[in-house]
Amino acid sequence: MCYLLTAIPIPELGIVAFKPGINQLHHFSGRMIVMPAPDELRDADAGIIEDQAVLSRIIDACPPASLMKIPKLKRWESP
Repeated sequence: MCYLLTAIPIPELGIVAFKPGINQLHHFSGRMIVMPAPDELRDADAGIIEDQAVLSRIIDACPPASLMKIPKLKRWESP
């Protein structure tokens, strides 16, 4: 699950704090990955961001042989 949170730097202590809200505190344990927000989320409200698939799960109907210059028509199989 991803969250878009606003960083609150506290230079006197050398730390950065995030305020996710009381209902989401149970998701924050152990180590976390923190990275800058992409440009399309710069003006978005803080809160939960829906996970997006990295890879498409759609299977291409075009077989790999159709992409070859000279497709192999027979497959060698051991007896």
